[in-house]
Amino acid sequence: MQTKLDDWNSRKQKASRLLASINFLKRCRDHNIIPNCVRLAPRKDIVGSTSILETASRKLLIKLVAGHRTEYQRLNIQIQNETEEIREILSEIDWRQCINILNTRAHNKFNNCKVIQIKKKFEKLAQNTNRHLSNVATLNDTPDTSQNVTVIYLSKQNLYKQTIKVLNKGLNFATAPRKIPYEGILEKALAELKANEDLVVLRADKGNAIPIKKAIKIPQTR
Repeated sequence: MQTKLDDWNSRKQKASRLLASINFLKRCRDHNIIPNCVRLAPRKDIVGSTSILETASRKLLIKLVAGHRTEYQRLNIQIQNETEEIREILSEIDWRQCINILNTRAHNKFNNCKVIQIKKKFEKLAQNTNRHLSNVATLNDTPDTSQNVTVIYLSKQNLYKQTIKVLNKGLNFATAPRKIPYEGILEKALAELKANEDLVVLRADKGNAIPIKKAIKIPQTR
C-alpha cells in the first residue's frame, strides 16, 4: 500500500512540475521570447544563420509545449486510475486525510515551480530580450558620421543607408566586373594607337621595350 501511495504522490508532483513548465513555455511563446532550453545558437561563420535558427527555435518551442501537454494528460489519466484504486482500499477517513495531504503537496510544488519559472526565469528572459531589442534600435538610429563629411544632402527624398555608403565612395566609384575583358581592352588600345597619326610605334628592342616616337610629317614637294 505504501508503494502505491509513493507512486501516486510522485506522479502528482511530476504533473505539478509539468503544468508550471507548460505555463512558462506558453508565456514565452505568447511574448515572442525564446527560452534557453530550445534556443539554437547562430554560427558566426554562416551568413543568415541567425534568422534561420531563430525560426527553428520557435518551432521547437511549439513542439515542446505540445509534448509537455501530451505527457501531462497521460499523467492525469494514471493519477485518476490510481486514485480510484486507492480509494477502494482505504477507509473514508483515511482516504480524505490522504488525498488532502497529497493535494496540498502537489499544490505547493506547483507554486514553487511557478515562482522559479515565471517570476525568475521569465522575467530575466524578458529583460534580456528588451535590452537586446533596445541595443538593435540604438544601432539603427545612430547617424552615419561619414555622411556628414562626404555627402551634403539637400533633397527631401529618403535614401537607404546602402545608397549613402555608395555615395560616400565618390561619383567615380564603380563595381568591379566578375571577368575583366582583356581582349577588348587590348583591341581598343591598339586601334587608338593606329588611329593616332602623331605617333609611330617601332619594333621592340632586345629588352622587349616598345619605343613610341613622335611622328614627323615631311612636307610634300610639288
